[in-house]
Amino acid sequence: MPPDPARQGWVVWEENGRYPDMIVELLSDTTEVNDLGEKKALYEKVFKTKDYFVFHPFKVNSLQGWRLDSYKGYQPIEEDSRGWLWCESLRLWLGTWQGVIEDDDAVWLRFYDEAGNLVLLPEEAEQQRADTQQQRADAERQARLDAVSQLLQMGLSVEQVAQALSLTVQEVEAAR
Repeated sequence: MPPDPARQGWVVWEENGRYPDMIVELLSDTTEVNDLGEKKALYEKVFKTKDYFVFHPFKVNSLQGWRLDSYKGYQPIEEDSRGWLWCESLRLWLGTWQGVIEDDDAVWLRFYDEAGNLVLLPEEAEQQRADTQQQRADAERQARLDAVSQLLQMGLSVEQVAQALSLTVQEVEAAR
C-alpha cells in the first residue's frame, strides 16, 4: 500500500494498538530536554519502542540512538566510523547526508542499507530510473548509428539502412 501523504505520524489506535518499533525524534532547542527526558522514558517504559533515535538538524554530530534491552532498558547504540547508528528494527544504518532535497542544501538524516548505500527517496529513485532509461536509449541509438557504416559497406542503400535501424534518412546520411 502506498504511503498516505495526509498521515502525519503514527497513531496507535489506527495500528490496532501496536506501538512503533522505531522512532526518530527531531530535536529543537525548545523540545530537546523533553525529548531526551519524558518522551524517551515514555518510549522505553510504555511504548517499549525497540530503537529510539534523536537528531537536532541544526547541531552537527547530534545523532544519538538507543536500543531497548528487556532487562536494562535503553542502551546507547555505538556509532560506526562514519558516525552512523545501526537500526536493528529496520536492518538499516541511520546517518547524516549532505545534499539538496527540495532545493534546500543541508545536512539531512538518511537511511543506508547494510552495505552502506544510500536508501533513495521515492523522487530520487524515480529520477535514477529515468536517468537509466535515458542512458539505455542513448546507448541503443549510438549502437544503431555505429552500424550505419557497416551496413552501407555491405551494399545496402541509405533508405534500406534507415529502415533496418529505425533511423531517418537524414540520420543515416549524417552518420556516414
